[in-house]
Amino acid sequence: MAKNNEYASVLPKKILLSVFLFGLVLLAGRVLYLQFDGFSACFAVAPEESAGLASVSPQDIFAAANSASRHEDGDFALRLYRSEKTRDDVLEFFTGVTGDAGISEVILRYADANNISPSLAFALSWEESRFQPGAVNRNAASIDRGLFQLNDKSFPELSAEEMFDPETNARNGLTHLRFCMDQSGNEVTALAMYNAGSTKVRNGGTPKRTLDYVSRILAFRETLDLDLLQNVALKNL
Repeated sequence: MAKNNEYASVLPKKILLSVFLFGLVLLAGRVLYLQFDGFSACFAVAPEESAGLASVSPQDIFAAANSASRHEDGDFALRLYRSEKTRDDVLEFFTGVTGDAGISEVILRYADANNISPSLAFALSWEESRFQPGAVNRNAASIDRGLFQLNDKSFPELSAEEMFDPETNARNGLTHLRFCMDQSGNEVTALAMYNAGSTKVRNGGTPKRTLDYVSRILAFRETLDLDLLQNVALKNL
């Protein structure tokens, strides 16, 4: 019995070590993608906007390629959140990012429910609203609201008050991102669809501004992943 108890105490450490090493492999793998121009190949760019691609940095390109290659069920951030041993640490980490435990909790919950990397979910919300539930963006014929900037034309069933509710916004925003991921097959194109609409992306009309939008999200996601490895995974080894 004593041997069994000793084995049980060592097992969580082995799991955390494997998660940590898995994450390091993912991050190190970015270097290998520098030789591929995978980002611009993920979807066509509108002809009139193609000249602006020079502003997409090599860092953004390999971050995009790396993210496109990931499988959500193997995401180490999601594994850390799903582990009882590290869940509270993950919540504390992302609360430090957003400055609000309630907002962090709902984003984590719906990222988990939709099998989306927490780092990707938080990077998307940062890009869309800087984690401000009351954020508003007025377009020519529509309005975006809340954490994930839900568009009133895309979500006509939701009132403005509902869109400003963090839980309602996170649930709908991340469910929609999951839909885009399922339709596109990879995170890069899914983010483009989230921003520009699936029809425009599928028809080869992805605007340059959308490529920049995707680049910023992926770059911030990589930063979050590295910090999460250092401050949560390593801490619990």
